[in-house]
Amino acid sequence: MNKKVILSLLFIVFFSLCCYIYLTPKDIYRSYDALILSENTDLEVKSKISITGILYKKIINSDSIEAFISVDEYTYQVVLNQTSTKDYLGYISIDSSFNSSDNLVGSIKISKDLSQVWINADDLNDKYKDIYYAIAPANSKIEAEELLKKLVFKK
Repeated sequence: MNKKVILSLLFIVFFSLCCYIYLTPKDIYRSYDALILSENTDLEVKSKISITGILYKKIINSDSIEAFISVDEYTYQVVLNQTSTKDYLGYISIDSSFNSSDNLVGSIKISKDLSQVWINADDLNDKYKDIYYAIAPANSKIEAEELLKKLVFKK
């Protein structure tokens, strides 16, 4: 075989290996110290948010995450899709039809590096009797407000 054929075959093998490594689904196991709070009250509740799921990388479409996300005693099964800002956004539904807007009871946003999480759910609102959200990682209201600006409002 001549040199060009060998180099071409090596390139194809290397490219295929890179695609395989990039596209292989990756397990996600994350746990964060979180704060549950509201803009309307001074109540701050320390909590934990945990994520267990799979990250699917895609070449053409946006990446996605299928996960179970827990906050307080509530666990949600969600599909989060990557947005134009590369963050992941998903909706909490009362049944398994993730795309049905009639049954939405909350939303979840996760930063592109999976280091920050924001959850707004009717369960939290009902439990604490106001409009509440959980944000992580945060141990104080000041940290939570800074994360909220960066993750949700992009300021």
